[in-house]
Amino acid sequence: LMTFVVPKLTTLFKKVGEGLPAITQALIAISQFFQGYWWSLFLLMFLVWMLIRAMKSSEQGLLRYDRARMRLPIVGDLLRKTSIARFANTMATLLQSGIPVLESLKIVQRVVNNAVLAKTIGEVHDAILEGSDIATPLQASGVFPPMVGYMIATGEQSGQLEELLETVSEAYDEEIDMSINKLISVLEPVIIIVLAGVVLFVVAAIMIPLIQMGSL
Repeated sequence: LMTFVVPKLTTLFKKVGEGLPAITQALIAISQFFQGYWWSLFLLMFLVWMLIRAMKSSEQGLLRYDRARMRLPIVGDLLRKTSIARFANTMATLLQSGIPVLESLKIVQRVVNNAVLAKTIGEVHDAILEGSDIATPLQASGVFPPMVGYMIATGEQSGQLEELLETVSEAYDEEIDMSINKLISVLEPVIIIVLAGVVLFVVAAIMIPLIQMGSL
């Protein structure tokens, strides 16, 4: 739009120069930027990608990156629920296969795909070595929702940890579906509003000077 369409439409206004409305001058400036410096957008995306990659290369940087992702509105909650569901499902499968709790935690720590949760699972592993149960350090971390800690505590006391972990996994799978639907329901009107705003901006920037020229 800015590289091919707008330049052809604004050719009529170049002779007018500074007499153009501010909105039209802004449109022409944006169009000229896209024509002459379109490559800078790709450069910016590449630099952002390199920055994120460099941040994730260190343990502390990866922790900061995942914490920032989990604070994102709607998306952050979805990422957290996905990691918790993966934790509960994998842990239940490993325990049902007869793998000891400590070894299971080590394996789960590598598959949750979230540095914040992985760090917490590592702390739970260390706490168990010191004589703790699973639920207490998990609840104290503040990373896992209270419901998860309560379900695990109930499972440890009743001897049905695997079954309750499966219940947690199923519950979070349902919540993930709900969160995805919520995200889509939010994105649809946002996209429509943004596109409508762009169209309104372009139409106004072109029509206002044409109306002014016609009234002269």
